[in-house]
Amino acid sequence: VVYVPELSFLKNRVSRAGASYADGTMVFCSSRETKMKKSTEGIMLIQPEKHLFDNYLFNTNYSIRSILEVDNLTYAGTYAGSVILEKKSGEFSDSHKPDFFEHTLYASTKDSKGNVWFTTEQKDGLLYSYNPNSKKQQEYQVDTHPYEDIDLNKFDMMYSILVQKTAQKVWVGSGNGLLYLGADSTQIAVFQQYNQYGTLASSSVYKLYENKEGIWVGSSTGLYLLDAKKGVTAQYAWDRKKAEQAASEGGKKQM
Repeated sequence: VVYVPELSFLKNRVSRAGASYADGTMVFCSSRETKMKKSTEGIMLIQPEKHLFDNYLFNTNYSIRSILEVDNLTYAGTYAGSVILEKKSGEFSDSHKPDFFEHTLYASTKDSKGNVWFTTEQKDGLLYSYNPNSKKQQEYQVDTHPYEDIDLNKFDMMYSILVQKTAQKVWVGSGNGLLYLGADSTQIAVFQQYNQYGTLASSSVYKLYENKEGIWVGSSTGLYLLDAKKGVTAQYAWDRKKAEQAASEGGKKQM
């Protein structure tokens, strides 16, 4: 939350509402020039006017994990399943909800074909796609046959998801490295091509981002660069000593 002097009542307003604003983990910008903030105590709609917050799902059981906007609908993935908010009416809708929304949904995204993708925290590592127009839904599970020596239970936390623009693949970041769904595939594959950067295989992958350089992987052991054909090609780890030294030298130069 950005503090603005003219809006100094922000902190008091949030405190009176009982919201845990310190626990916020993401701010989502919608097309209505508003921001939706997710926290462990629900979604808050931040508006550029005096009444800054409209609070939805004010219950710690929900614990919002993802927010996705598709046309007139806002999907919120929570620990208690997913809910859908109709933006025009401001009401929650059950008519658009597919069957799998009863699961704990963690990450979400959409592709160019109008499909919405969700990951869950199920032990068998489930991935779902859903088309709001056709109501068609598809479930994907991890292919266990090639990986008899791999404990699939370690993939029960699906933190992030990315539909790759330059290839027909859906990438999933888990609590232990990467998984992916190939073009026209019905099962999820465990990524193996880590090259000399094997630490990523046992790392939690929290964020996936694609640009012209490749797919950037934000994890618990640093930042990695992934080439869909060559595998992981670089690691950028945080070096606290070097950072502190650079900050110290910069301060001396200013003096």
